[in-house]
Amino acid sequence: MSFLPFFVVALGAAAGALLTRRKPGLSLAVGLAGLAVAFFAALAIQPGQSLVIGDGTLATTGYQRLFLALAAGAGLAISIIGFATSWQRNVPAAILASLAWTGLALALPDPLAALVAAVAAGLAGILVTLVAPIDERGVEVGAREMRAVAVAGTLALVAVAGLGGGLGPPGTGSAAVGLAYLAVVVAVALRFGLIPFHAWAGRLSQSAPEAALPLLLAWAPAGFAVVALTAVRGSLGGPAGSLDLERGLVVALGAIGLLFGTFAVWIQDDLEHVVGYSIAQDAGFVILAFAAPGPEAWEPARSWILVFALAKTALAAWALVLRATHGTRRIDHLRGWARRSPILGVAFALLVLATIGWPGSTAWTARLDLVGRSVTDPLRTLVVLAGLSSLLYYARLAAVGLRRPGDELGGSPGGGVRWPRSLRRPADTAVGAATAERPGGRADDAPEGDGKLAEPARPARSGRTGDRGGRTVQLLTVARLARAHAGRLIGQLGPAWLGHRSVIASLLVLVLAGAAFLGAAGWLGVPEAAGEAPPAAVGPASP
Repeated sequence: MSFLPFFVVALGAAAGALLTRRKPGLSLAVGLAGLAVAFFAALAIQPGQSLVIGDGTLATTGYQRLFLALAAGAGLAISIIGFATSWQRNVPAAILASLAWTGLALALPDPLAALVAAVAAGLAGILVTLVAPIDERGVEVGAREMRAVAVAGTLALVAVAGLGGGLGPPGTGSAAVGLAYLAVVVAVALRFGLIPFHAWAGRLSQSAPEAALPLLLAWAPAGFAVVALTAVRGSLGGPAGSLDLERGLVVALGAIGLLFGTFAVWIQDDLEHVVGYSIAQDAGFVILAFAAPGPEAWEPARSWILVFALAKTALAAWALVLRATHGTRRIDHLRGWARRSPILGVAFALLVLATIGWPGSTAWTARLDLVGRSVTDPLRTLVVLAGLSSLLYYARLAAVGLRRPGDELGGSPGGGVRWPRSLRRPADTAVGAATAERPGGRADDAPEGDGKLAEPARPARSGRTGDRGGRTVQLLTVARLARAHAGRLIGQLGPAWLGHRSVIASLLVLVLAGAAFLGAAGWLGVPEAAGEAPPAAVGPASP
């Protein structure tokens, strides 16, 4: 199967979820179902196919299939987690729309067209701000994301389009080639919020919906980085030897992001900023991929991008569930979180292993290869240590979790957890959709008293008209009784869902962390997919 079914499913489900926003229950169902169908549609993509549309070609690769499948699966998991904690109804629609355009970017051989599609994928993330009524927070989130996407996209497009669709012939060493090369790297750094381009990302982490952070800061920028890396590889085969000065600047940018990113995470006191700056810090390895001469960094760079995005999704989900479980986002108030939430403790250990890796794993090898191919001794050891410095803030979080729980930690004295009442209950939203108010301002026939509905008075009728009217009244009565029973069933299921959502959400975090661990180990086919040639190398179009 080609990429086209995935594109149609993702965009169609995103449109359906947005068009039904006034009915939250239906919009939620459309969004989650769309993500599930998109996941299977991504798995059905067959690498090596190409489809000619007008003057362009859409080519499918194994990397595209794996990227879309992992992103759709992770998006489905974190959307359910968001539904169980602090729901934002546009998250599934934003994920679907962004993945549709990201998949298109990965399928286009032409670098200019691919960059345009990657920019569109970033703009799709702004859908998370379109929640009625539009408030100052939503406008602020949308404006920050739009500025970052617009500036980064403009830099990359000008760098490629200004030089005739490429970055110039290898080895020219001209100032135009060097500036274009640096512009592409700066665009990627800006999209990830890498230090020193981190100000917007930090504010975005504070104001954007937590469930949308993996999309806004990890998956959408990751697709943009893959497209930009393909453009650099296709134009220069990697930076040429005559660009030594520019390569040095790129290495400095990546090393600064790795080292100071750890410091930025360490000084944070809330979970959302920890997630945002942690994503920015580990994106420094993506920047180092642009500094490696030749195509040697192609496979480790694309392997790291997949593992990185999946692990950071697990980290964001962990922070979201931890905050909802214990009712606070402040790290100092989370003493003993691992003792109270052992499932989250196991998930945290898995996602840390997935991020850092271990000797012989895909994540570990990719990180070392990116450093080794872009930096020479004696700076190589320093950059490796800068990359491992993230263990410091992970150790801090683990130490806080292993301490004796304090009085400020949410939860019962017996060790159970509670959910803060200040969070909106999604089940209430679903029930409210069934008993929505009509224009008159009155609840739509909500059952009262003992729940029995009085049978409407039957007007006196005669003949065929009377029989038809009687049957109509009977049908209406049956419908009302069915709706009353359905309402009582939802009312019974609601407390059960609310009572178990802590465990359900924690298990989903464990699933995400486990998937990231498997990806870091190379058991999901990450190295094989990452080593494939870009779409331009795919064979001729099939009939």
